[in-house]
Amino acid sequence: MNFSNDKKVDMLFVYSRCLRNTTKSLAMYSELYPERRQPNHRYFQRIENTLRNYGSFEKPSERKCTVTECGGDNEIVVLGFMENKKIENKEVSLRKIAHNSAIFTTSRRKILKKNKFIELEKFIICV
Repeated sequence: MNFSNDKKVDMLFVYSRCLRNTTKSLAMYSELYPERRQPNHRYFQRIENTLRNYGSFEKPSERKCTVTECGGDNEIVVLGFMENKKIENKEVSLRKIAHNSAIFTTSRRKILKKNKFIELEKFIICV
């Protein structure tokens, strides 16, 4: 469930007033804000834990493909591999590219998509 930060602050306020009892927190939150969507009772504790662990209401996202991972040398490696296989008339798969480089799968996919390659089942073709 996605709640705004304002609503999460309200939930934390209610949770602390109920002495961190999730069941009582849900009842009080329902009483105070009947027009709002009601979270699961465990959501109150989850918000607190996320805030304590990460200093934010949201967990930091997993690794994202940065400019350096999807550009520069990595792009040259992936596209060079694709060009060599195209010349040799061989089928290409993401797994074969993986064996020849230390580039993450998501980065390889983004590079190929950016350069108009399509993944069909196990194989990649150029559009």
